[in-house]
Amino acid sequence: MVLVVDCGTQRMKVMLFEKDGELLDSEVEEYSPPYFSPEPGWAEQDAEYYWKTFLKLSKRLLSRNRGEVEGISVTTQRDSLVLVDGEGKPLRSVILWLDHRKAEFDLRMPPVRKIAYKIVGMWRPIISVYREAKLNWIRQNEPRIWKRTHKVLQISGFFIHRLTGRFVDSVASQIGHIPFDYKRRRWAKRGDLKSLLFPVEREKLPELVEAGTIVGKLRKDLGSELGIG
Repeated sequence: MVLVVDCGTQRMKVMLFEKDGELLDSEVEEYSPPYFSPEPGWAEQDAEYYWKTFLKLSKRLLSRNRGEVEGISVTTQRDSLVLVDGEGKPLRSVILWLDHRKAEFDLRMPPVRKIAYKIVGMWRPIISVYREAKLNWIRQNEPRIWKRTHKVLQISGFFIHRLTGRFVDSVASQIGHIPFDYKRRRWAKRGDLKSLLFPVEREKLPELVEAGTIVGKLRKDLGSELGIG
């Protein structure tokens, strides 16, 4: 059997599949609430709430479906920022993709490049995208949190670390305001426009692998808790 978690914006679904793709059983729960707003237009959620919901639904599902679980697959909402320390503990609430806060435009760019982008009509979009990036807002407004940040993750990367203890994620999950090179399927190199728009120290980014790659083994203590292995 394969255990699959789908962590969406409004609800979570955990499913069990046979290896041939047949759906055996599932558990679904709506979030209550799906997000909270510390300020008007903001949208945040507790990463631990997502994790505890996953554990609860998985235990229900596995308690009535006995058999060997051979793998776990993770899919989640994207463009939602999770900042964690060296142990994978969230340093603040997740900033969700539907959050409307804006960063200040403090981008430093070589004058020649700036002129070139203005000539081709890209300067205004560059300003807009830069301001949309929540990691830029964190750097500007919560510098202590940013300094303590060990890894900048998507929710998928947070789940994978909780499952395996590794800071790794799929290239298929790297959607949003992050320094990801979509064409080459890797983190953008220094000097690349994406690295300028979304400045993150390379050591703060997780390892990337292709979709479908085995990223690690389930933590033994978690396997015991879920009744797997």
